[in-house]
Amino acid sequence: MLISKSERDVLSEYDNYEIVSYYLGFTPELRKAYSSTFRVDNKPSMIFYERYNRLYFKDLAHGTTGNVIELVSLSTGLTKQKILYDIEKKKLPQSTANITNLVTNK
Repeated sequence: MLISKSERDVLSEYDNYEIVSYYLGFTPELRKAYSSTFRVDNKPSMIFYERYNRLYFKDLAHGTTGNVIELVSLSTGLTKQKILYDIEKKKLPQSTANITNLVTNK
């Protein structure tokens, strides 16, 4: 499995919301509380936020935070290398300059 781009490059080039949607089945909204996708969570305690035009998560009850690649890895058990390879191979939508506009309202 040959990966041609770094994690940083993939997060810059590909739509972070689409990565979450593709692997976890939902499009996150900023500052909305979600049940954790990687542990039993009876009270929603995970939020999403943007920093430097990238999407991040924070599990407030568990203290875990990171980018969407780390979230997918924790949630699915896939390695980061496998996720990066899959994103490049599947050619998920590329990022736009302002990812805030990609949030869907439910």
